[in-house]
Amino acid sequence: MMMTTSSLKETVMRFTLFGLLWAILIGSDWEGWLFGIPVITLATYISLTFVPRLAWKVRPFNLFRFLVYFIWHAFSGGIDVIYRAFHPHLPISPGFLNYEFRLPPGSARVFLTFVTSLLPGTLSSFLKEEQLVIHALDINLPVSQQVLKLEEQVAKLFGIRLLE
Repeated sequence: MMMTTSSLKETVMRFTLFGLLWAILIGSDWEGWLFGIPVITLATYISLTFVPRLAWKVRPFNLFRFLVYFIWHAFSGGIDVIYRAFHPHLPISPGFLNYEFRLPPGSARVFLTFVTSLLPGTLSSFLKEEQLVIHALDINLPVSQQVLKLEEQVAKLFGIRLLE
């Protein structure tokens, strides 16, 4: 199979994104890369096989700005999850909530779905028409507002307008 320049770019972009996600997950554990490189390669292959070609329109500055936003919120959210897990009264109230998408259908919406699951205390459970069903560690927290802000950041990253 002959690889075109555009398919090579897409492969490199997906491999790089999976690599960045892996780096965020393992931190500074270099031994994790022995397992990570095959996993990233397999994830790239699977995504190229089963996920339709995405129209990535991401600029480097927007990507940097998003990564700073995401890493900060993942870190601070992780601290909150640790606090709740070790608190003597275990202050959690797990449950599901429906989040109405403002992103148009397409790659940005798929990206938001994946990134929501990477934030501490949240898990994208399933898609239901124009909604994302999210499992939250504590539904008393402003999870919808957090996802709303994340959705705004994803819109900036992809350079698109949110639906009203």
